[in-house]
Amino acid sequence: MSSLLPDLLKTVLYAIEATFTHPGLLEDKISDAELSSLIKQTSSSITAREVLGSEPTVWRTLAETLHAGRCALEQTKPASTKNLFPRLRDLVLLGRNMVARLPEAQDLSALEGFEAEMRLLLSLCVERVLKEEKDKGLQHEAMKAKDMYKKTIVACLQYIHNFIVGNEVRKVHFFNQVFGPTPDDGNTIYSYTNQPNTLPSSKTKQAAKKVAEAPKPPSGASSSAPAQKSKVSPPFYSPNLLTNIPRILTPPEIEALPMILQSLVVPTTDSDLRMQNIRCNMLVSMPSGQNILREMFIFLAQWDLEETHLSYRLMQQVVSSILNNGKLTDLYRVLKDNHGKDIISTEQCVVLKLLLSIWRPKQSDLDSQLKSPNNDGWTGQPDIEDSVASFFCVEFLERVLPTVRSIIQAQGKILKGEMQREQFQWSVWDMDRAYDGLYQLMDVIVIITEEVEITSQLMKNDTEFVKQLIEFLAEMEKIFPRYIKAKDPAVIQQQKAQQEAQAQRQSQEAQLAQQFSKKVNVTLGSGGVGAVERPYDVHPVEEDLYSSTAEDDEEEEEEEDTVAGEPEEFTWPHIKRFIVILLSNLAWRNKKVKNTIRDAGGLQLILNHCKIDDDNPYIREHAILCVRNLLEESKENQELIRQLEARQTVPQEMLEKEGFETFIGEDGKVGLRKKGTPQTDAKS
Repeated sequence: MSSLLPDLLKTVLYAIEATFTHPGLLEDKISDAELSSLIKQTSSSITAREVLGSEPTVWRTLAETLHAGRCALEQTKPASTKNLFPRLRDLVLLGRNMVARLPEAQDLSALEGFEAEMRLLLSLCVERVLKEEKDKGLQHEAMKAKDMYKKTIVACLQYIHNFIVGNEVRKVHFFNQVFGPTPDDGNTIYSYTNQPNTLPSSKTKQAAKKVAEAPKPPSGASSSAPAQKSKVSPPFYSPNLLTNIPRILTPPEIEALPMILQSLVVPTTDSDLRMQNIRCNMLVSMPSGQNILREMFIFLAQWDLEETHLSYRLMQQVVSSILNNGKLTDLYRVLKDNHGKDIISTEQCVVLKLLLSIWRPKQSDLDSQLKSPNNDGWTGQPDIEDSVASFFCVEFLERVLPTVRSIIQAQGKILKGEMQREQFQWSVWDMDRAYDGLYQLMDVIVIITEEVEITSQLMKNDTEFVKQLIEFLAEMEKIFPRYIKAKDPAVIQQQKAQQEAQAQRQSQEAQLAQQFSKKVNVTLGSGGVGAVERPYDVHPVEEDLYSSTAEDDEEEEEEEDTVAGEPEEFTWPHIKRFIVILLSNLAWRNKKVKNTIRDAGGLQLILNHCKIDDDNPYIREHAILCVRNLLEESKENQELIRQLEARQTVPQEMLEKEGFETFIGEDGKVGLRKKGTPQTDAKS
């Protein structure tokens, strides 16, 4: 029965091609049902895939049918193409099943032109989805058509993944057509390999031999072989074929695209490592490769995908491969925002986040690696190279930190009244984006400084990095002193208002309950138990009271959500904690860093952070650890701490007797003042 499958499929394809070229000539439902049956059969049976996929005439007929359908789609208005999509999508799905893990079928698919036709169809679908329908009367139909276009795009992506997986020759050819330089340049991927543009595998030669020896189809179906080949589009160069796809698909739909990138650049146990490295380098170097990476990073950011999502994990493997090939710093530079205000662009933030996932894997990832150490050749946690560590430290010191400090200084001037708010060019949105980039970069540097050898190498010749961190921390402490939520006047006032409202609500509820019990007693006395079987609307005011209270609460929450703080009031949470952690890591068993911190006045500064700060959770614990690292094997630092110790403790009763009281100043420090003295006049 399986030997008849090629003839059956070709018959079905001839009928479907006729529906494209001569609509209404044949009954559509019969051929559609047979095609759906063949798709299910090739999906579940490897024998069916092998029989159909190894037959050159099947691929030739399939390519011609897809060509006819694509031409019909091009000649039809976007809003009137709903009848074409199911067949076109089914043709791609059939091709997807036939090439799955079958190198011979993959080669024949390319040799007979089906892969080129599929890319033309994919390009057309992407173009139609991005095109807006100007006729308002057709917008509803156009939206339905776009949904069908997207389904076809997903099928094409799935075909591409099956087409290249496990086949180095197909990976090379597809990569060269989609990501490589233009053929006019003569600088293709083959110039990197010094190999001719041929198909060297034995299976490919066998496939080519089958193509040459294949019998011609009946004259009624088509004409001679040259005429057949003229029906199919030749291989074409399609740069940026995949670039716009992340803009139009959702996370469940796009999963095949990162799978394609992963298959192209991430080495596996059976892949050619040399070719994988070449493709990885070209992906970062060529504009089309840079564009698809940029769009995928933006996609991860816009959809805020979790680390457990398949697309996120696949892009994590892609970035890991780029890191292992020494191209991460080049990629980071390419993703720089050269036009906007972003200190660190959205794409760079995503790269930093992916790096965190690579260098600081979750415990579940470590457990899975222990259970399956040969995870397709990908370790998931590469070592941190000195060049990468140095790059990010220099990037932070020379490009990011000066801009952030200038923003913070401007905030301080506005808060003191030395600068007009209108002169501040940063909005709340700009501040949030700048903060997000700074947060991710400092988190990456924290991981870098946890490596003792790298830290020693970084601090070997220059300690300017440490000095800049201390100055940054001092500036942050001066402009944004520690914040204690429990002592915030606004928070205290809000808590008092909530307590008063709750007490008032409880009082009203008690009054209502008392009135209700009186009426129930009256009803029981007059009408018996049956009279109170359903006491509805006893107090209609009760419902109004609760509903109005709930509405007021909702309105208050909405107001709190919608009212945004002023940009100059942005306090950069967690940043001081990161600085303390960095100083702690750098000072560990490094005498040069310890001396630098002491000479720059950093020891006293860090001691001031051994206190709770709600803007910087756990900063007290990190500051204590930092002090411990600074004091270890450092007599100079230990002596300085002894000089700072309190010589005498004055009892609270004596202070009260002398008319003094303690207070917390605006800088977060404890001070002493005469009772009745305004806080602005007191000294801390």
